[in-house]
Amino acid sequence: MSHLSLIKTCINNKFILTKTLEELGFNYENNKYKKEQENKIDIESVNLIVKTENKNLCEFRWNGQEYSFLADFQLWNYNIPYEQLLEKIKQKYSYNTIVHESIREGFTNITDEQLKDGSIKLVIQRWN
Repeated sequence: MSHLSLIKTCINNKFILTKTLEELGFNYENNKYKKEQENKIDIESVNLIVKTENKNLCEFRWNGQEYSFLADFQLWNYNIPYEQLLEKIKQKYSYNTIVHESIREGFTNITDEQLKDGSIKLVIQRWN
């Protein structure tokens, strides 16, 4: 029996999310759909279906403000628990967001180091 669960995230940038998924080695496909609103204006949204070995693993569902993580936890058969996968995606997404915004604000010389506790030490600088 299947049971889909939806987990709210703070992920709201599709470009950075897709970059993150690619860097973590996942394939994905865009799942476009039109959502009819109360005021009769159709809004096109794009969900991202994350794939592994040509199977759907999970989905990032857009709600108009952010993506939620959607997966069937009863049929979950990936090599790591879904909580660990989601944390890995969120950490890499946060890292990519900081790097993206730092470059946009004129920072350079970005170096990083993966620490023993799993956190990332990130060093950036900007010369005026």
